[in-house]
Amino acid sequence: MEIRIISSEIIKPCSSTPEHIRSYKLFVMDQFSIHTSIPFVFFYSGSCKNSHHLKNFLLQTLTYYYPFAGCIKNGFSVDWDDYGVTFNEASVAGDMSKLIKRQKIELLEQLRPYNKEDMLSAQVNLANQVNHFDRGRVAICISIRHAIADACAVAHFVRNWSKVANCGGSLIDVKDVIFD
Repeated sequence: MEIRIISSEIIKPCSSTPEHIRSYKLFVMDQFSIHTSIPFVFFYSGSCKNSHHLKNFLLQTLTYYYPFAGCIKNGFSVDWDDYGVTFNEASVAGDMSKLIKRQKIELLEQLRPYNKEDMLSAQVNLANQVNHFDRGRVAICISIRHAIADACAVAHFVRNWSKVANCGGSLIDVKDVIFD
């Protein structure tokens, strides 16, 4: 499977984090997990020819998930400085259904925005990659530092991102925003 990065950029939230919550001291257990990232891959059989909309809806969603757009400072705290998140687009030569049937982890890991080591050395807490396969199929991979979010928080983030994307605007209920 051959993957070629088409574009890579840093996406910032559409509004700044309030000044009074710019820094957050990590819980002791989270300090142990700053060197761990969690990847999630979502496969779509429909086509996504233009990722511009995904980027716009991502920056709207990040306004509510400001820790995701921050960076780890000195291993003990998160600076919510609106640094941004990585957003890559890639072209994948091959058929997505064959990749899914093989179920080989080393092939799936190629869909990540960074490999494990790069993600942990990068400034970002969240990285995304939209992988365009043959026949218009798409796999979106989200990789996040475990110190920032667990699976439940990422599930809420993805649900809210897709809710904004499907409805064409910011419809996030603050009660549905979970990131700690």
